[in-house]
Amino acid sequence: MEKRVLRDIQPQRVMYFFEEISKIPRGSGNEKKISDYIYGWACENGLEAYQDKALNVIIKKPAAPGYEDSEPVMLQAHMDMVCEKNSDSFHDFSKDSVQLKIEGDMISSAVGTTLGADNGIGVAYCMAVLEKSDLKHPALEILLTTEEESTFKGALSVSPELFQAKKLINLDQAVENQILAGSCGGAGVKVLLPLEYEQVCKEKEYKAFQLSVSGLPGGHSGEDIDKGHGSAISLLIRLLYEIKSRHNVQLSHVSAGTSRLAISREAEAEILIYPEQQQEIQDTVEKMMGILKMSIRVSLVIYRLDSRKLTD
Repeated sequence: MEKRVLRDIQPQRVMYFFEEISKIPRGSGNEKKISDYIYGWACENGLEAYQDKALNVIIKKPAAPGYEDSEPVMLQAHMDMVCEKNSDSFHDFSKDSVQLKIEGDMISSAVGTTLGADNGIGVAYCMAVLEKSDLKHPALEILLTTEEESTFKGALSVSPELFQAKKLINLDQAVENQILAGSCGGAGVKVLLPLEYEQVCKEKEYKAFQLSVSGLPGGHSGEDIDKGHGSAISLLIRLLYEIKSRHNVQLSHVSAGTSRLAISREAEAEILIYPEQQQEIQDTVEKMMGILKMSIRVSLVIYRLDSRKLTD
């Protein structure tokens, strides 16, 4: 018998559908399976359903008896999720299910990945509402879109003529029992910098060290931005500036962040230094950690001998 992690959590059918959705990989741009699953489920339950070229799913349900003259209402959510994981996680978002666990009164991922409640829980609510036969409601129009976390391709591809509703309830809100009258927008910026590398003379006996920042909670770039979680990218750059101002170091490589919609949990840089500088730089790092007063992990370990560095 299949073990259901969320079996005892209310509302049960919402949690049931969320657990089912969590089994299906659905990163932005990889929504074919989740779109097919929901479209197939709607058809099997005798609902009027459409699936368009952008893989949006539109589902309609007639008004409950006695509510035929009420204005139709649209419920809207998105099927895709932000895919981010810790560096030590072997999770493959292209094919693996999100593993759920209960921590106190919170549902979280069991394998160091994002949970996907944004906006899987909204989709689950839509399915639970559609399934409930004794619910008193006007005619319902459900719009489930794709690529909300990246390009808004789904929303931009929707055909307005498919809908009659003039009222829409968006279910992409992170707090229960609240309705937003409006919200801020967002923008993504892609910056390309021409970088040049130069060979490092081996006579200088540079050694490559990896400076890494980890142990941060991460979070949503909008919903959690005011919680002081700290960005691994910002902290790493701050450390690098401080080290550069005090020591003779060269930068070879930086790697940080996996999604523009997530606060970075981890970041790392490869720096070239003289081996005898290691303790001095370690002391600088520890001094910075005392100033920052944050519970994070910072390590400086020998990595490999590199042959190039970024030019100043």
